Amino acid sequence: MDYLKIDRAYIVGWNFGAIIGLELASQQPDRVRALVAYGAYTNPKGLQAYLLDWFRSATLQVCAQIWITTTRPLSSTPDHLPVMLEKVRTLALTQPNITPDSLASIKAPTLILDTQEEDLLSIDHVKAMAKAMPQAKFILLPGYGHLAPSTKPCCVS
Repeated sequence: MDYLKIDRAYIVGWNFGAIIGLELASQQPDRVRALVAYGAYTNPKGLQAYLLDWFRSATLQVCAQIWITTTRPLSSTPDHLPVMLEKVRTLALTQPNITPDSLASIKAPTLILDTQEEDLLSIDHVKAMAKAMPQAKFILLPGYGHLAPSTKPCCVS
């Protein structure tokens, strides 16, 4: 934002982008006019238990087979896939670490979105996250999973 000379902005994010929006709104509240966060969570406990187990135990080969069809065609450096996958694993198991106090400090009007069929996050976690935010409105969209913005982009338009 500084590079683009943007003082304040409306922030819209999905998954990690939503987490970045939460961090920005809590750490630099004067920079965020309003926030829309879809599929966000505040710590690894917000992930479904099966997903955490998968990240703990999946081999690089298993990860590569799952992500190679989506990541390799988009990457300008496909040989870096093993390093990227290990960083994603570490990220999923250790971050974010957004506290309830940080959420409570968010003053920007905030819309927390998720779906009734959320398959990666704990809906109870997402509800608690929204409840901790004084300016947040929480909406569960029907009929879509966590990947709705990429698989069903019309649902969030």
